[in-house]
Amino acid sequence: MIPVPTLSVIIEWSNALLTETDRPARMMEALVKQASDLASEWDHDTVRRLFPIQTLVCFDGDQVDSDTISRMAPLARPGTHGPLSVEHCEFPGAEYYDLKNLGARRADGDLLLFVDSDVVPEPGWLNYLWTMFRDGAYRVAGGVSFIAPDNLYAKATALNWVFELPPDWTDIRATPHFWANNVAFRRDVFAAHPYQPMKGASRGACRQLAGELLTRGVPLHINGAARVTHPAPAGLGGFFERAMAQGRDRVLWHQRFGSWWTQSVAGGLLRYLKHLAIVVVGTLFRFPRAGVRVWEVPAVIAISATYYTVFLLGELLTHLAPGYMKRRFRV
Repeated sequence: MIPVPTLSVIIEWSNALLTETDRPARMMEALVKQASDLASEWDHDTVRRLFPIQTLVCFDGDQVDSDTISRMAPLARPGTHGPLSVEHCEFPGAEYYDLKNLGARRADGDLLLFVDSDVVPEPGWLNYLWTMFRDGAYRVAGGVSFIAPDNLYAKATALNWVFELPPDWTDIRATPHFWANNVAFRRDVFAAHPYQPMKGASRGACRQLAGELLTRGVPLHINGAARVTHPAPAGLGGFFERAMAQGRDRVLWHQRFGSWWTQSVAGGLLRYLKHLAIVVVGTLFRFPRAGVRVWEVPAVIAISATYYTVFLLGELLTHLAPGYMKRRFRV
């Protein structure tokens, strides 16, 4: 075992502008509490070496300013808040993955922990992800991101959107992918392999990076105990924008990495039919795990099918008006 590595936490502040107003504050409160718990457990020399934790709040100055961030989440204002030393890093024009890359360049820690401004860590999350890197074999490790099924809409999203339902295991396992909202890298790994966002897309760079790392022999792991809750798309507008953006990003992904078939309109129509089949079958077989009652099943299927219908619309419009779609739906 090696000593616990020094840590820098990197928080993008673009998702905070798309979610319920209290989630960024709850994220910061959880981070402060969990870091405080660790500081109270470790010996004096370890605490002096590791704390306060450099915490970089990275934002697009064209979209939000430092004062607004501080009002949204008082514990995110610049300064020392117990175990955290918070810094604001303004990067005008930077989007989601750019904020992560640019924040990493400002970070001092041996370990870079990326967490999004709209997720809320579950108890123990920081401990599970940070201390596992005392084992030198771990280079990249993510946690579990899931949607808490608090209402009917969230239940539908938890079952049939991008995130899986939380697993029933809590150990550390090899994985082929990770979520950018809940992942830690050794500094040298991320410095050599930053995110490479696709031009015009909002998401997908974490999938690309995971494939690149595995190809280069860098193992990926997931800690089943390190969990964060992610919000469902916020409101009808968020639902529509996310679906349109995801459809566009899927086309751009296949244009870069897929075959002539997967990037074609016919390939998109086949994906749509597969999505509908997965929604129906997945809901019927898994609905109890998301707390869905029997009489809610038709509504869950309808909500999810509507999402993937808008997703298909995003694909089709990307074929018809690629320039417009690349400029719009920056979520």
